[in-house]
Amino acid sequence: MRASRALLIAAVLLTASKVHAAGIVATPPASESFGLGYTMYCYVTNASATQKVTLVQEVRSYSGAVVDSTSPFDLLPGEVEAHPPGYPGGASCVYRIVKGNAKDLRAAAHYLYFDPHVGTQLVVIPAR
Repeated sequence: MRASRALLIAAVLLTASKVHAAGIVATPPASESFGLGYTMYCYVTNASATQKVTLVQEVRSYSGAVVDSTSPFDLLPGEVEAHPPGYPGGASCVYRIVKGNAKDLRAAAHYLYFDPHVGTQLVVIPAR
């Protein structure tokens, strides 16, 4: 009896942790070597053919603090959203799923900066 109760509790905890982990998709921070001359764009698309996803997009600093965010919004199937229109100095993009499935999202941070030796550069870092 005790073994089955312990197994049930372990299963509930494991399931709860998976549900929580699936609710956030984020990019790793960009390299600080980009300096202050770059602009970050947070792009996200709903890859589902039928289900909408409700989410919040956040821009975070290198310390992890939220420096900009949206209100919850619906992303319809096939729709692409960019937020903000360009944020200078942002380090990473975080997508918090309010309703829907995180597996339906494809997201990335786009860092656009000017290198005086080679010109304008674009670095794309996918979210996980």
